[in-house]
Amino acid sequence: MGDDKYARIFVLMFYPSYIGIGWLDDILNTIGDVDISTQVQIADERNVIKYLTHKVTKLQSDYLLFEKQGNIEELHKLEENIQSFEEMRRNIQINNDKLFFIKITLRVNATSLKELNEKKQVIKR
Repeated sequence: MGDDKYARIFVLMFYPSYIGIGWLDDILNTIGDVDISTQVQIADERNVIKYLTHKVTKLQSDYLLFEKQGNIEELHKLEENIQSFEEMRRNIQINNDKLFFIKITLRVNATSLKELNEKKQVIKR
């Protein structure tokens, strides 16, 4: 970028289960000079339903296995996950909901390598 400019590219791979307005504000305000690129693509409904059905079946199988083994600590969490995925699948099947693939890319800019590494640590948290 020049003699006194450094940059590093980050791609967000994981997102919180709930995203509200301004969910990235703390990071962006802390790191300062940053460029953001967002790509949004709607997922194919048939593939999503197929995936969610597979996921529900796997979770139900795990539930039965843990129940048979007497491992009751995991049962409540599995029940919640099964219900969540079934609800998501139902909402997609009746067109109440859509699933999107979202890719957020950040280009973090700095005037020194030290500053760039400090900003990297903020993002990693």
